[in-house]
Amino acid sequence: MEVPYIANYKLVVQIIGVLSTMNPKLMISSAEKIGNNQDLLAQILLRLPAKSLIKFKCVSKQWLSLISNPHFCLSHTRHQGHEGFLHPTALLLKVQYVLSPEFHVVPLKHFSQVPFFHYISTPYLNILQSCNGLFVCETDDDDNNVSEYFICNPTTKQFKKLSFLQNPIKDEKECLQMMPMPTPLRGNRLEIYRYFGESGGRLYLAATCHAYIDLDLYVHQMASDYSHWFLKHRLNMGDAMEVFPELNLGCHPFSSGFSGVSFVGSERKEEVKVVIWADGKIICYDFNDGAWKMIHDPGLGLKIGTPIEYFNHLHEQRFIPYKYFESVYVFEDM
Repeated sequence: MEVPYIANYKLVVQIIGVLSTMNPKLMISSAEKIGNNQDLLAQILLRLPAKSLIKFKCVSKQWLSLISNPHFCLSHTRHQGHEGFLHPTALLLKVQYVLSPEFHVVPLKHFSQVPFFHYISTPYLNILQSCNGLFVCETDDDDNNVSEYFICNPTTKQFKKLSFLQNPIKDEKECLQMMPMPTPLRGNRLEIYRYFGESGGRLYLAATCHAYIDLDLYVHQMASDYSHWFLKHRLNMGDAMEVFPELNLGCHPFSSGFSGVSFVGSERKEEVKVVIWADGKIICYDFNDGAWKMIHDPGLGLKIGTPIEYFNHLHEQRFIPYKYFESVYVFEDM
């Protein structure tokens, strides 16, 4: 069945913000001129959020063709970036070691309703990685004992099965080198978790020690020439509990009560924010201000994450964060 097209060019006038200054006849005339000018229309649409563009595909066949064009999608992704880098609108938190299409949505800019991955019909799904709005997912087929891999865009609800060459062609010019690791912590402290991340073209690594020793999170940044890591800051979660007395970290003997560490940039400032799941709430340390801040509080008495059959205590859960970007990227052969 064909998608109904809504031939309503007043939407164009709303985009350029001239509804309040033009009379109706002039509005219709200007809208038609803009609608018939492909280059001008493209420049206007490039400045709209991804979810608005998905709705505007129903305006006309012309708009559908333009917004679905892979070159336009790529230009839109680049235009939405800040200084060449995209900033996520939300984080998806998945419980580690649990195969499920479910996750918690943590809004970073505005409330963003992220579609769950139910359109990939499988009861066992594992997110492997995310990048600029696309996710690489793995599904397990217990009957055939075979794993399948997909790349999908939650914003457009599109996905594509990945196929791998059995004998890939090797590039003789390719050169892989061992990544240097940070200097071990002093005092023979036992590292139990490491969190890698990227923001604004910079690499970050955070390490935490055993809960019996301390509640410190050691944040490292990779040097610009990728030759070494340097210690950027030692964050003490006890300081966070002073700012937010409702947090109860370190109460479990085998877990510190925080995980899901992610690195999120700022559109206005250079420094990064370290976002952390802490005792069922989402907090961050903002290097711009040198302060702890609350990002998402689900409400009085509510916590993100609940004990399930694998975990008897909330703090036993380990969350893996994946950045979510709203993107209109389409797969060319779909």
